[in-house]
Amino acid sequence: MAKSEIDLVKITNKYVVVNKPSGIQCSGFKNYAHHLLPQLTKKFKALHPDRTLNASQFKLVHRLDKYVTGGLVVARDRKWAMKSSKSLSSKGNSPDSIIRRYVGLLPIPEDDSLKSGWITYDIQAPQKDYKGSTETRKVLSYKALTIFQILDELKLQPTKTQLSMYPKIYSGKCIVPIILQLQTGRKNQLRDHTLQSFNTTLLNDDNFEQFKYISMPRSGINIDVNSTIFKSNQIGLHSAFIEMPDKASSVSFVFPICAKQDRVL
Repeated sequence: MAKSEIDLVKITNKYVVVNKPSGIQCSGFKNYAHHLLPQLTKKFKALHPDRTLNASQFKLVHRLDKYVTGGLVVARDRKWAMKSSKSLSSKGNSPDSIIRRYVGLLPIPEDDSLKSGWITYDIQAPQKDYKGSTETRKVLSYKALTIFQILDELKLQPTKTQLSMYPKIYSGKCIVPIILQLQTGRKNQLRDHTLQSFNTTLLNDDNFEQFKYISMPRSGINIDVNSTIFKSNQIGLHSAFIEMPDKASSVSFVFPICAKQDRVL
């Protein structure tokens, strides 16, 4: 498989906009090959060999799951990171809010009546402020909002190969693109809301129901396996559009899938 590397889309004094391939983990500093911040640092050093840089100087404004592709914003200082994180929780109602839209691939029944609207299910997730004490990490309920629009005119019928190899997923269904806009930023929100609303996961994410509780006490689940059916771990979810405030106006970015190997799904 080709080596996965991030693309630098825009560099400013306050932030960097990055396009991420599948397989790159946002958090962590372990190695260049599989972690975003060491890759970003190395690319910056190539552009500015006279500067002293380390990965901890960059601050994640938001995250993408390891096997999700697309755009995200990385702050270059703590103050801008904190300001941007607050704007992510403004539910899209503030001029300072950051708008994030994703494209997902969804296998749903051909006669499904859900076409557009709001998803308002609560998200069940491990508590965020857990400090690794002797107590068991609790599962808490968080309010979450997602806007969705199914692109019914772009739906695809399963191929004969798909039907014969994966009848559980494809039988009686079609694959449709779905636009998902985050109004809140809960852990695994889009993956969770998709499952709750359509009673099916995003394409190639059929192991999500087990994965979502993986940060609870270990139960032997392999966290690197999103799908028990497909060979690839890439999830059918792509961060395709970001709009963010920029001085008196706003700036927007549209992200193609940057890695050739990620375009197969």
